[in-house]
This record gives sequence, structure tokens and C-alpha cells, in this order.
Amino acid sequence: MEFVADFETTSVRVYGKDNKLDRQLSRAFVCAWAIIPVEAEPDPATIRRGRSVTSFLAYVEEIYFEITKEKRKKKSTLSIFTHNLKFDGDFILYEILKNKTAELINEVRENVLYNFTIRFPSGAEVTFYDSMK
Repeated sequence: MEFVADFETTSVRVYGKDNKLDRQLSRAFVCAWAIIPVEAEPDPATIRRGRSVTSFLAYVEEIYFEITKEKRKKKSTLSIFTHNLKFDGDFILYEILKNKTAELINEVRENVLYNFTIRFPSGAEVTFYDSMK
């Protein structure tokens, strides 16, 4: 099953006593996300939203098991498209590497991040694609 997702981000800029930006204390983060199944006639009722990468990944894992249960398969394919995976994907990869919420099992790079697959400890596998490519 295919989905489209998007992140909205913001940043916190921290300045030192010398009024220079402190890059170690400053950070960007996901402040909102939305995901919807790709359908011929999208139903606004199927849009899901959240406010952190952590909640996004939890929902993605939940979707995987709902699809698997519906199709009565042991393994299902879940694909998620974002418009700029190089940017949005960095937040996902940072989260899974920092908190070990999933593992990166496949990554394709050619100067730009086109797609990658992650596997959750539960066994759920999800592939993210850049819709610009």
C-alpha cells in the first residue's frame, strides 16, 4: 500500500553571549506531520496527523500491521512518498539511529537521497521514496 507524507519543521536558534549562533545548542525539529493513503479519490477522513517524528514512526508501524492484518499476510509492502526525502528523511534517520527505534536496512544515494528502507524491531519494513524523482 502507498502513502504520501509531509513534515513541517521549525528551529530553535540559540545565541551565545557574543551574539553568535551556537550551532551545537541550536536545532531543527519536526513540529507537525501528515500522512494519507494514495487513492484515486482521497478521503479527507483518512488523513492522520501528529507533532513529532517519534509519533510518525509509531503510526507508520501501526499502519504496517493494519495492512498485514487486512491482507492476512505475514509480510506486506508499505511505501511512503515524501516530496523532499533528503530533508524529511534526515529527521527519520536521525530518530532511528539516535533512539534505536528501527534499523536502516537499505539506502540508495546518488548525491541525493532517493529511497531507504527501515525495519522496526517488530519486523515491520517500510520503504520511503522521494516523490520528486
